Amino acid sequence: MVVIRRALRRRRRIVLGGVGAALVYQGVFLVIPLVTGRAVDELVAGATARDLLPHMVVLVGLGTVRAVAGAIRKYHAGALGAAVGADLRGQLYQHLQRMSFSFHDRIGAGQLMSRASTDVTAIEAITMMVPFTIQSILLGLGGSVLLLLIDPLMAAVVVGVVALTSLYPIRLGRPIHERSRNLQDLLGDLSTYIEQQIHGIEVVKGHGSEAVQVREGRALVDRIRHTGIGLTDLRAAFQTSFGVGPSLAAVAVLGLGGWFSLNGRLTAGELFAFIQYLGMLMAPVGVMATVMGLVPQGVAAGERLADVLGTQPEIVSPARPVPLPPGGRGHVRFEGVTFGYRPGEPVLVDLDLDIQPGSSVALVGPSGAGKSTLALLIARFYEPWQGRVMIDDVSVDRVELNELRLAVAMVFEDTVVLNTTVRHNLAMARPTAATVEIVRAAELARADGFIRGLPDGYDTLLGDEGVGLSGGQRQRLSIARAILRDPRVLILDDATSAVDPTTDADIRQSLDEVMRDRTTIIVAHRVETLALADRVLLLDGGGIVADGTHEQLLRHAVYREALALDDAEVAP
Repeated sequence: MVVIRRALRRRRRIVLGGVGAALVYQGVFLVIPLVTGRAVDELVAGATARDLLPHMVVLVGLGTVRAVAGAIRKYHAGALGAAVGADLRGQLYQHLQRMSFSFHDRIGAGQLMSRASTDVTAIEAITMMVPFTIQSILLGLGGSVLLLLIDPLMAAVVVGVVALTSLYPIRLGRPIHERSRNLQDLLGDLSTYIEQQIHGIEVVKGHGSEAVQVREGRALVDRIRHTGIGLTDLRAAFQTSFGVGPSLAAVAVLGLGGWFSLNGRLTAGELFAFIQYLGMLMAPVGVMATVMGLVPQGVAAGERLADVLGTQPEIVSPARPVPLPPGGRGHVRFEGVTFGYRPGEPVLVDLDLDIQPGSSVALVGPSGAGKSTLALLIARFYEPWQGRVMIDDVSVDRVELNELRLAVAMVFEDTVVLNTTVRHNLAMARPTAATVEIVRAAELARADGFIRGLPDGYDTLLGDEGVGLSGGQRQRLSIARAILRDPRVLILDDATSAVDPTTDADIRQSLDEVMRDRTTIIVAHRVETLALADRVLLLDGGGIVADGTHEQLLRHAVYREALALDDAEVAP
């Protein structure tokens, strides 16, 4: 509920506008039976049509005001839901940008997508009901007071019957909440499953496992269906139970009120007004039944959002950041660094490393040796368990995050291409970059040629994840993006893995110019890539087991295995 309260407080002007219109609507609603009741009494007393004309004019005026207030109320209700949804999605998106890699590793994209869609939609639905809920509460209170003024005994009977019959549906609130939370979690699992299927469709089809995946997906959907039907049953019982009270109260009023009228305790007009007010009370009960049915789902959605929004990022900018020294050339040092992704399972152990500014170092080792991990620690995507990482004699945990990320550019093995223009994809880290700078970066990455061959050149709109581009083309865009940053430290994490040998040779030739006098760290799996490096480090068992040139490291079996070299290839 904390998330919902904060969202409503942020949009309190819309809330007040909707509540104000609801109050006017309710006030008119309460006055109408008094006017009609008086008209009935005058009609019974022998009034003429002329005598009834003022009442008719008043009723027309009240009806007009009621219609206008109702339209304003509905507008504010819709605007409130839309505004709260936009606020929550924006807040969620901003929060996710601040979270560290470890958070995203733990939660997963599918669950986060579910929170931004299903959970926010559930909160939108309940916030839209706020003006109607307040109106219904006040209408119920006002109607009850007027019933008491007309006849206290009959009013007590009505309130007593409604209160007693509401005890059962109130008990259903907790199971509805639990079932709603379970359903929201399952929908998140479904989003994760669909996201995995879309990204892994090539693997699924390549292994002919479509039938297996369909069965797994159908099993998950069946669980969602079963849970959803159970939740619907509970809601149906909830709302039906709420409707029993007003129905029984209406029967009691007709019997008791008719008897009172025959004995002269009530006039016909008073009985007519009482029945009208009782009908009015049935509307708030219906609205409250709907709201009470939505509340558990909204609360469950709010809890799931609070789980995300309440999680603080593990890696933040220091309170008093230290700027990187001007003119620094990317002197990188690791001092006693120990780190792992899971407790008790370190990937790097007490690692010491000194990379001189302007030099280039290749990291080689078996899978899981910590090559990419070492690179991620430089940009502070993760925090070391022990030790520290330095750039130009400043510990990276003392540098403002945005400054650090601008100083370290990474080209990952898995390329990411946004669903926007080529120009925007290249300039995402430097939105103010001039066209000549963008083109130069593309030329260095050997991407300018194929970009100019696209329908609109640099203004071509790329599809989702660069659909239509080859793996090599996407990789060259990623390299150009990093070059445009002009970083102190350039990290190439197997950056040419998706390109063909000819393109690989072209890119390596261009990278010679980019890497000149720039600290470069290369995660390598190809012998050809090692030619870019001044120095080669062999990682294994959590540390550096060898440091030298390619020729010097060939005597290590682990090194040869990491590069998939056989004895014939390394024989003198």
